[in-house]
Amino acid sequence: MYAKSRGLEPRLVTPSDVFEVPTATLMREIRPDTQLVYITSPNNPTGVVIPTDDVAQLCKAFPSTLFVVDEAYYEFSGVTAVGLVKRYPNLIVTRTFSKCFGIAGLRIGYLVASDPVILQLKKLYNPKSVNVLAQVAAQAALSDKQFRENYVNEVTRGKEILLQGLIDRGAHARTGDANFILVKVLDPLKFVQSLESAAVYVRDRSNMPGFKGWVRITVGTVAQMEDLLTRIDELLKKNPRLLDH
Repeated sequence: MYAKSRGLEPRLVTPSDVFEVPTATLMREIRPDTQLVYITSPNNPTGVVIPTDDVAQLCKAFPSTLFVVDEAYYEFSGVTAVGLVKRYPNLIVTRTFSKCFGIAGLRIGYLVASDPVILQLKKLYNPKSVNVLAQVAAQAALSDKQFRENYVNEVTRGKEILLQGLIDRGAHARTGDANFILVKVLDPLKFVQSLESAAVYVRDRSNMPGFKGWVRITVGTVAQMEDLLTRIDELLKKNPRLLDH
């Protein structure tokens, strides 16, 4: 909506297989007049990571196009394009404190870019856009490396348990390098509503191109994932065909 209000023409580029790395598709779809390409890595909802070599390839092939790599889930993948910023002035990497750090309500993040890009962004920057409380919380979050590592390790274990549990129940489930799992169900809306009635909230992604029947589950702690599997078992007793086998 914001892009359209500025007279831009946004285009959604989706690979024929939504679970593949999109580099080849982007190489075909980027036009000489393309001003900006926005890439999520790890992708939401697939968790697919675009390799740093591929980011470099894109930046080199289209030097007049600005590439923004959204690394909101970087802490779960460990793969980053930050090291390419000094080499490619047409690259911006963004991060957030809303995921791994758990302070989404404070609405704070940061970006890494070359000096010329930063100078241009400063012309648009509102110094009041981030309050002092958010800044202090972000500094504290960055300094607590042990919490971050413990949380990522806990989520990784929870993801393994949930993925295997879904597969053991005959579900078609997939995961990537982020903190969520995709599971295919026969009736996404019914599945989501059934879990909501048990105070479990998941996201129906079946309205996205290439994701018919898929529901995204954000992974929490091991205990939470074990509890989720128990609740899914209760739903399966009522409707054995709830999952898309």
